[in-house]
Amino acid sequence: MRKTILMLAAVLVLCLTVSACGNAAPEQETALSQTETSVDSTANHPVRPYAGIYTESQTGQGSVEITLKENDSAFVVVRWIAPDGNNTAWHMSGVFDEKKKTIKYENGFKQIDNIGEDGAPAYMYHDASGTFTFTDEGLLWEDDEEHFADDMVFIRVSQAP
Repeated sequence: MRKTILMLAAVLVLCLTVSACGNAAPEQETALSQTETSVDSTANHPVRPYAGIYTESQTGQGSVEITLKENDSAFVVVRWIAPDGNNTAWHMSGVFDEKKKTIKYENGFKQIDNIGEDGAPAYMYHDASGTFTFTDEGLLWEDDEEHFADDMVFIRVSQAP
């Protein structure tokens, strides 16, 4: 039953992630398009074993999506579904450290959907830093800006193709 609830929550978060993709601010959209590149050969990419979607293990309100970038890098989107409808998203990219099994970032930004008077997302901060760590228990997120995910574990619910 718990796995079913987590899976349904993951599907909901994925739907929200896809629908919110067009909500990036123009300056953020430009920055992301400049940093994202296609990965020609992903078979040997060091992040490949970790790429996919993770769901927060206690409430299922949060998800993390990890996708591949060129070299040893990954793009990460964290989404949090709030009961009041002000869903939060963090976007960042970072370099994977294979020895430590971490993705360290220094370019994160946070947005809250549907908070502006016109329903547009509000951008809370830019240039955030932190680390994602892959453990036997799941994915841990150390957010240096707010420590939002302290003591949370994200469990992988789908693997990238």
